[in-house]
Parts: sequence; C-alpha cells; structure tokens
Amino acid sequence: MKRFNPTAMLLFLLTFCFAISLQAFGQSKTVSGKVTSEKGAPLPNASVELLGKNQGTTTDENGQYSIQAATGDVLQFSSVGYKKASFTVGNDPVINMQLTPTNSDLSDVIVVGYGTMQKKDLTGSVAVVDMNEVKDQPAASPVEAMQGKAAGVQIINDGSPGATPQIRIRGFSTINNNDPLFIIDGMPYTGKLSWLSAEDIESMQVLKDASAASIYGSRANNGVVIITTKKGKTGPPRISITSYYGIQSPNKGTFPDYMNPQQYADYLFAAVKNAGIAIDGKSVGTNYGTGDQPTLPEYLLAGSKTGQEVTAADADPSKYRYSQDASTFYQITKANQQGTNWFDVITHKAPMQSHEISILGGGENANYAISGGYFKQDGTIRYTGFERAQVRANSQFKTLNDHLTIGENMQYSRSKFNGFSTNTNTAGSYQGEGSPIGWAYRIQTIIPVYDIQGNFAGTKGSMLGNAENPLAVLYRAKDNINTDNQFFGSAYADLEILKGLNLKTTYGLRYDNYTNLSIGYPNPEFSEGNYTNNPLNESQGYATEWTWTNTLTYKHTFAEKNDLTLLAGTEAVNSTGRVLSGSGNSFFIFGDINYYYLDAASTNKSSGSSGYESSLYSLFARADYDYADKYLLSATIRRDGSSNFGPNHRYGNFPAASLAWRISNENFMKGADWINDLKLRVGYGATGNQSIPSFQYLTTFQASQNTSSYPVEGTSLASGIWSNSYSNPDVKWEELKSWNAGLDFTILDHSFDGSLDFYNRKTSDMLYPVPQPAQAVGGGSSPYVNIGSMTNKGVELGVNYHYHQNARKDEFKFDLGFNISKNINKLVELAPTVTEQIYGSFRSINTSILRAGEVFGAFYGYKVTGIYQSTEDIANTPSYDGARVGGQKYADINNDGVIDANDRTIIGNPHPDFIYSLSFNATWKRWDLSMFFNASQGNDIFDATRYYTDFSAFDGAVSTRLLNAWSPTNTGSHVPAPYRNPSAMELESNSYYIQDGSYFRMKNIQLGYTFPTENWFKNKEVKSLRAYISASNLFTITGYSGLDPEVSQFSSTFSAPGVDLGVYPASRQFIFGLNVTF
Repeated sequence: MKRFNPTAMLLFLLTFCFAISLQAFGQSKTVSGKVTSEKGAPLPNASVELLGKNQGTTTDENGQYSIQAATGDVLQFSSVGYKKASFTVGNDPVINMQLTPTNSDLSDVIVVGYGTMQKKDLTGSVAVVDMNEVKDQPAASPVEAMQGKAAGVQIINDGSPGATPQIRIRGFSTINNNDPLFIIDGMPYTGKLSWLSAEDIESMQVLKDASAASIYGSRANNGVVIITTKKGKTGPPRISITSYYGIQSPNKGTFPDYMNPQQYADYLFAAVKNAGIAIDGKSVGTNYGTGDQPTLPEYLLAGSKTGQEVTAADADPSKYRYSQDASTFYQITKANQQGTNWFDVITHKAPMQSHEISILGGGENANYAISGGYFKQDGTIRYTGFERAQVRANSQFKTLNDHLTIGENMQYSRSKFNGFSTNTNTAGSYQGEGSPIGWAYRIQTIIPVYDIQGNFAGTKGSMLGNAENPLAVLYRAKDNINTDNQFFGSAYADLEILKGLNLKTTYGLRYDNYTNLSIGYPNPEFSEGNYTNNPLNESQGYATEWTWTNTLTYKHTFAEKNDLTLLAGTEAVNSTGRVLSGSGNSFFIFGDINYYYLDAASTNKSSGSSGYESSLYSLFARADYDYADKYLLSATIRRDGSSNFGPNHRYGNFPAASLAWRISNENFMKGADWINDLKLRVGYGATGNQSIPSFQYLTTFQASQNTSSYPVEGTSLASGIWSNSYSNPDVKWEELKSWNAGLDFTILDHSFDGSLDFYNRKTSDMLYPVPQPAQAVGGGSSPYVNIGSMTNKGVELGVNYHYHQNARKDEFKFDLGFNISKNINKLVELAPTVTEQIYGSFRSINTSILRAGEVFGAFYGYKVTGIYQSTEDIANTPSYDGARVGGQKYADINNDGVIDANDRTIIGNPHPDFIYSLSFNATWKRWDLSMFFNASQGNDIFDATRYYTDFSAFDGAVSTRLLNAWSPTNTGSHVPAPYRNPSAMELESNSYYIQDGSYFRMKNIQLGYTFPTENWFKNKEVKSLRAYISASNLFTITGYSGLDPEVSQFSSTFSAPGVDLGVYPASRQFIFGLNVTF
C-alpha cells in the first residue's frame, strides 16, 4: 500500500483548477444587466464595451443591455455626461452598473428653496458661486468678494472698512428697496453681511429668476442669495487655520489735481476781472493784495487780522491762545505757499488682518463644525476702521436608526465700527458735502493742516471758503464708535416618517444688540465753527426676529424612470425692535472719553425712543418631477400674509413653474460625441415686494409740541396731535412677473461648460408715494400707492474652459472663466397724474429723474453744446438770463429760442450697457496661480464733486482742469472761463458733470505654494501647508477722473445711482497668508 503524498495531491488539484479556468476563460456567455444614474434612473444609450476587443453594445430605453463575454473579460460602461466605469466578468451573468456624472459640477448638490437638488436637475436660473474664488479675496463681507463671480449679479464695492456693497440681481426692479433676500442656513436675513466670515461658508447660490425664487414669495422680488455654512464631516477631527496679514495702500494716482496757491490766486483775479469787478479787498479779500497781479501772503490769520494785513507784531507767537472763549481765542496760521495735498493728508497705508480656526469632524451618527475668527481692517482714510470677532458651531446627530436627524447652526459675532463711513446700512449713504471726503474736495490748498502751535488750521480768515479741515473732522470723529452684537442661529429636527416621507421643523432666531456713540467737539478754526459746542449723542437698541418653518417632503421613484419630489410647508416670521436715544451738551471735562456720559452733560439734555413690529405668515408648496433624466418639471406656489398691508390686501399669491429638457440624453444625440451635456430651460413666475414703511394702510398721528401745539384757553401752549401721514387702505404688494429661457451646456469632453440665459421681468403695482399738493396733505406725508411699473430685459452668458481636466496632479492645468451680462431697464409708468419726478437734490442741482419711458435714476439737466464765444454768439443763439462770453451754452431742446427749465433733458444713464468678468486659475506641481478681473462698460457717472471744484460755487479748491479754461486765446476749450458770481443757470445740473464710468479692473491676483508636508511629517501631523501672496486692485483702466469708477448711489428721495459726491475709494491690498490643516 502506497503512502498518501499531500504534495502530489496539491499539485494535482492546482493543475485541475487551472485547466478548468482556462476552459472557462475560453468560453463566452451572455452577460446582462442594467445601467443607471447615481439616482437609480435608467440610462438609455449607454455604451457597454469589451476592453481590448472590438465588441460592444448600448443600453435600451430602460437601461438594459446584453453582451457575450467570457469570464475575465473587462466590461467598460460609459454614457454622455457620466464617468466611465469598469467591471471584470466573473461567474455571475448579471452585472448592474451605476454611473456618476463625469463633470463634478453637474453632480454638485445645490441648495434651493427649502431643499436641495443636483445642479444638473435645475430648471430655474441659479448661479453657483465658487467659494474657493471668494475666499481668495480679502474682504470684510462675503458679498464684497462675490463681485463678478455670477452672471447677472452687479456688485459695487468701495474702500470703506466693513463696507456695505450695493448688490443688484438683474438690475433695479423697483424705485424702492432693491436689496436681495439672503437665506443663511435656511433662515431669512436682510441687511449687510459684514458680521459673516467667508471662511465659514460652504456654498453660495443666487436664485435669479422668479421660477427659482418665487417660493420665497413677497421678499424675493430682488432675487435670493442662499448661503450654507460649513458642516462637519465623518472622520477624526480636522483642524484648519487660515491667516493673513497685509497692507492697504491708497491709490494716489486717482487723487484730484488742484491749482497750487499761486495758480488759485491768478484764477481768482481772472474771475473777478472777467466779471467786470474791481480788484479790491471786497472782491478778492486780503490774502493776495489788490495789485494787478496777485502775491501770496505769509500768514492767513493772526487773531482778527487776515492775509497781508498781518504784521510781525500780530504774528507774535506769545499772543497765541487756543481757548473755548471767542473773546480770548487767538490763532496764528501761516499760509502754505507750496499748497496742501489734502487727499494725501487724510489717507495713509493701513494694515488689515484675518485669522480663522475651524475644527471639523464626526462619526457615524454625529458630526460637528466649530470655528472662530478675528478680522481687523484699518481704513486708508485716517481714523476709520472695522473689527469683528465671531464664533460658530454647527452640529448634527442621527438617532432612531437614522430616522431622526437633529442639529443646530449658530453664530455669535461682535462688530466694531470706528469713525466716518463705516456703519452704513445703505451703500453710499455716507456721501455728502459735509463728509471728510467732501471737505477734502473743497478746502483751499493754501490752508495748512496745522497752525503754528500744532492745533488744526482751518478756513477762519479772508475768503478761505466754508470747508472744514478734513483731517480735523476725521480726528474728532475717532471716538465715534458703533458696536453690534449679534446672535444668528437655528435648531432643526428632521423625522423620516416613512421611507421617502420626511417632516422637518426649524426654529431660527436673530438677536441684534447695538450701540452708537457720537461725540462732537468745538471747531474754532472753521469759518462757521463754534467754540463751546460739545454734544454727545448716544443710542442703544435691539432688533430681534424669529422664524419658524415646517416642511413635509415626499420623494419617490416609480416605474424606474419617474422621480417625484413633493414639498409643502408653513413659515411664520416675527420682527420687533426698539431703540432708546439721548443727547446732551457742555461737559465739565473736555475731551476725556471716560467722562462722556449723558448724566454729566450740563445743557441741552434730551431723550427719545422708537420701535417697530411686523409679522409674516406663509404657506408654500413645490413639486419636482424628473422623467428618465430627460424631462424635468418644477412648480411652486406661495401664499404670504403680511402685517405691512391692511385687511383688503393682506395676502398675496406667488406661483411659478419651470421646465427643462436634457437634449443630450435623447437617442438622436447619440452620435454627437462632442456634446457631453445639453439642457434647455424655460420658466415663468411671480414674486413680490413688501419693503416699504409699515402701516401705510392706516392714518397715523403724532403728538409733538413742535408740530402740534395749541394755545389752550389763550394762554400757554399745550401739545396736541396731528396727522403726520395719510392712509391708503388698498395698498398691496408690488408684484414682479418674469420669464426666463436658458441653455446649459458641457462640450468637447468636458473642456467647455456654461450657461446662456434670456429674461424679461416686469414689476407692476409698484409702490410709489405720489406727491400731493400741500393743500391736500398739509405737513403730512403721502401714502404709498400701487400705480407704477418697471421692466428689465437682458441676456447673460457664462463660459468656462478646463485645460487637462483629467491630468495627473503634478501636470499643468488651468481653468478659464468668463461671464457677461446685459440688462436694459425701463421705468414704464409712475402715476396717471405724475409723468416725472426730479430728485437727487444737492445745492442748486438735481441730479436724477424718474420719468416714464426712461431708465430708473436717469441723469437730468441741460445739455452743454459748447461755450459762448462772443456777445454776438449770445445774441444770435438761444441763451438764458446771465449768459456770458466764456460761459456754457445749452441746447434749445424745445426750439423756442430761449433756454429755460423746459430745455432740461436726459443727459446720462447710470446703468451699464453690460458688465463682465474674467477669471484664470492654474496649478502646476505644487504651485497655484489665480487672477480675477471685473469690468463695467457704458455706464455714466454724475461727478457732482465738480460743483465744488469747477464752478466757483464756493471759495474753495479749484481743479487744474480750469488751467485749460476758455479764453479769447483758447477758444477750443469746453471748460467755462473763470467768472465771479456766475449765473444760477451755470450752476444747474448739466452734461458737464457727466463722465463715462466704464472701467476694467484687475481685482485680484494670488500665487500660492503647497509644501510637501508628507515628506516632513511621517505621522502626518500636518496634512497640508500652503503659503500665498495676494494683491488686489492692482490696476484700473478707466477714463473717469474721480477717485474711483465704482460709484454706488447717492441717497435721496429715491436711490440716485451713479452720483459721485465723494466715494471712499478702493485701495490696493498686498497680502501674505498661510493655510494649515492638521
């Protein structure tokens, strides 16, 4: 008997198995299955190929396929718009494959109204903002950094610390508030976003058309911006630190050029002579003498003596006394014969810094995201600044076998605003002739910054004008501090009742506590100043808003190709606020900030308070349907009830619907391999606007001794009441109806992608406070009436190019993006009895007009056609009272031979012909480079600062433009000749103020390097380390002569877009930063 040999037996079994395997590999069999999308929908016309063999098939309309394959063969699955996938054939004859979209953008989850969906399933016009690009740009507010990142969204920034940008989505839709609604983690918010850090934001979407935004109903007229903050992720704690520090540098090349003191003296003498006035102390003052040619003084002021009247004895420093008593005040100020560059004086290089830390992590049933940050930006205009500190916590927990999800998103932030222009709620509202920038335009260059003892010098003197020393104004406002403490957060619970059926409830709260402190100081150096006025104004208030939202969502896929999502919900919003204010004057200790309390004031004590309350209740629903990933339908309806309106029209309905057709998934597109994805969209919907003062449906009364006092029994005055506003019980919502047609495309193996949109928006029942005669309303204000309408039509295009999208990590790759938007605005009508309303009042000019048939805020005035060359020219052409040789000639619009108010016309358009932007992002090995440019083309700017500098309206600084003024030897000039006390007609609004505001700006460039930390830290203590340098606003190409072509608006009766009364200019920023992840 032979012994059992295990080795021989093992060899035998291996040989047998190998032979069976060879036989199996050599035999073909039928392999079948189904190809679906990541959502489970069947993919028709998907390719199924045997790698290395010239064999293949396609799926049918149900996504089914069948192919002959041998065990060991590799099947490759592919479909237009999806990533390729491979699978090795085994023993199982059934192989099902699920594909994911090739372009990651198409599969991105987008937050929409009260839900989410994949980008490829959108049917409305939604712009997705790349947050990586937003974070690259240093800014206090994420809205600032969003500029140019979305087609159809115009954002106008300025250089003020903690600035409030102007954001317009598809133009101005109303003569009232045009600011969009923000939805932050599901909670509504209106106002500035300087309290929110861009580092805390995960995603940002802009709902541009009514079909996308109408689910937010009465607050969505101006578009909706949805912001989602960062959430935790499964895995161990990941700590990230982002930090940068940099310098902001004023762009001195844009500072206005003024005549030096000698040039100004020559100009003054020429103006007096041209007016036929004798040169004497009355006409030119004491500064420049009374000879035929002016001479410069050594002193401007010494006690009561001025200019060239000052003697050496008067200028004796021992007489100097800077007191708060006018009878003893004795200031000595030397003339700055070289000239003071006031814009250079009030600006400086200023630091800015940001430091953020975040911790993200989580497990199977819970995740968390905790962050904190600090941001500080000093202004390039001295004594201005913004500071913010914030903490945020987002967490989420799952329980009951993943049937219940609960979580919260909350943030506390503290913001501090210092000095001029830094705490505005409306973009550009700091503009005005009484601002430090306005004073810098006006104050004469011969005035020095300081007097002989180092106190502020000013316009006290002979014919030095009535401008304040702008540095003195800034310095005295340095203790004006506004603080804002805000809690913003929500908690939610999401219960899966049945498979596909979820009930979610969310309660959110915003609580804002704010303080304002403003101190005024005597300004005896000012020609209109005071010696003792020392007011303190202080206020403290709160604003709170709670929102309670409940939604029921049902999702179901039936018959394999049909995806249905139904949503119904309710929402209640309540807003309240109250502010207490007080003021006082005359403090025993002067200038000590620690002593300034209202109780310490000795005169003019007063106090007051005010408050508000409003509420909104809503019902809403949405249905989304997707058939075979080809035909998409979305329909929404919302019904809002608002306390802003009376019983007659308290509720409004806002429906919308949109359709999309994914053409690329049709059978007839099978041969178009160069088209990866092609989708046609069309939508129509209605939204509303309720942003008007409350209680317009009621007549309101006021009790005030100043306005309603009566001599009861003929003796002393007693307070009564008076009607301070009148009612319109039929006031209702503004309603905007719009349609949108769009095309989304991805072509050439995903190298190009983009969107093209056309839209038409019409606002009807526009709320307009119709001007009423005084006989009708007395001193009371007119109510808002629903009578006006406005339209916006436009086109938007966004295109991106991706080079080597699938290249290896160390190869050169880049992405190029371009978007362009054109919007045409038209104010269709105001009221049956009102065809136009002039506004934008500033001194003797009115900048803008509301006129049916024109754009909103069109510039209005006389059209300058040239300069009157001679007395014969005046006599033989239409002229006005006071017309002069060397003065401006206006067009006779109505051809009646006389220039008067009837010849005023539209002289400019503040709205651009189009806006566009260009982005470039590249990586090579460990290097990365990004560049961003934004531009505006065709908009006009009303440069109202020329009123100070070009028209002798004040005894102030004069622009060097007037060195080229008209004269008998310079007849080709269009700059009016110097003239003392010109006609009032010359100071009227006219086209001389209008300039082309087009610009092209390099907004940001950044170069970064990611260090090889995997080689430095074996245990991966540091997972990533990146350093970068960045520069913002490096150059601007523009023909505009003002400080900055980005001009938002002048706040008047209505918004006056494009009016420049002295904007806070953007500065160049140079940043060094580090990003570290542990």
